Order: sequence, then C-alpha cells, then structure tokens
Amino acid sequence: MPNTIVNSDFLAHPAFAGRSSATIDRCSVIFALPDGDDRDHDTVTSVFLKKQDGTAIAGDPNVAPGQHLKDPGTYGPYNLPIQSPVTLSVYKGGFCEVIISPNGDDHWITNFVILSHFDDGTVIHSESGIVGLDQDNNTLRFGI
Repeated sequence: MPNTIVNSDFLAHPAFAGRSSATIDRCSVIFALPDGDDRDHDTVTSVFLKKQDGTAIAGDPNVAPGQHLKDPGTYGPYNLPIQSPVTLSVYKGGFCEVIISPNGDDHWITNFVILSHFDDGTVIHSESGIVGLDQDNNTLRFGI
C-alpha cells in the first residue's frame, strides 16, 4: 500500500476511521531553523512523543548530541526510537514534549517537525510551528 501522508489536524476526518488499528512502527524529528537563532553544540535536546497519560510512545533524551545547528537550516530526520507501540487511535490524542538543557545561555528558534510512520503506510506529519526556547523557557508541548 502506498504511503498516505496527512497532517495531524486531519486525523479526525471520517476517512481515517477505518485505520485506527494501524500501529506505529517508526518516527523521527526534523529541526527546521529560520533566520533568527541557532542551537549551540552543547545544548541537550530531549524529544518524546507521549500518550495522553504521559506514557512515552517514542523518543530520545539527547537528539543530535554535540551538533551545532546553524540558522537558517534543516537538520534531520533524527530517529526517535519506539518505546511503546501504539495504534493510530491512541496516537491521535498524544503530544510531543521537547525539553532543552543548555550549558549556560542558549536561545534557539526552530520548528519541530514530527514524522510518524504506521504499519499500514500512513505517515502522520505534525509541527510545533516556529518557536523559541532558551534556558529560562526550556519546555514545549504540542499535539501530534
């Protein structure tokens, strides 16, 4: 079956009602940096996809370690290992949690793009939109 790529906000459409039993089999994150501010090489970036109850679906506590992400630029995709395979129906109510831990000061402007692949060929595309994170505002959550 060919891949069907959909934006996460389209999952409520009736066309996806029959796909609720598809199971996630891989996912990744892409960092899309506009002009503005980069990520320092020593900023630790944790990205986890979670069910509504906060249980991890997939994630990595240190994505792209040691890499300086210059702006503008697109980096990734970086694999987010599956920790708890879930069906599409469970996935739909989840969220992505990003936490950065800078070594000192670091202000980073980016768009977090999540691509989640399911065993029936469906690929869910979710984005945070352009956001800024730093040592004082270091956590972001957005729906997947």
